[in-house]
Amino acid sequence: MSSEQYVKDAVRNVKDWLEARDARLKTKASTVLPSAYRPEMDTSDYCNQEDATYYQQLIGILRWAVEIARIDICCEVSMMASYCTAPRQGHLDAVMHMFSYLNQHDRSKIVFDDRYHKLDEITLPAEWTDFY
Repeated sequence: MSSEQYVKDAVRNVKDWLEARDARLKTKASTVLPSAYRPEMDTSDYCNQEDATYYQQLIGILRWAVEIARIDICCEVSMMASYCTAPRQGHLDAVMHMFSYLNQHDRSKIVFDDRYHKLDEITLPAEWTDFY
């Protein structure tokens, strides 16, 4: 499974939104969230209504990316999603950092092992009392 095209399109949309605001994504992001970032300790100003709505949309995009194979960002997306009701500017910046990370790691994918064990090949104990 791969989310490559979805991630590329999502990053392109974020870049377009930032370009309209005379801003850009970071060019280097080696981790999903900024190093030592603690969203619960963020005391920056709250986002205005427009930015808060956009933050919620970005979280939805990231959640869908997790659903279609980007499990490497699952924990961070869940963490940042808890601030959807009242995001701060620092939270929005951290989500933008996540998109910078995705921009650099857009080809990540899950590889499934097609080997499996047939249930009849597995021997189960007939008497479970001995097992316990």
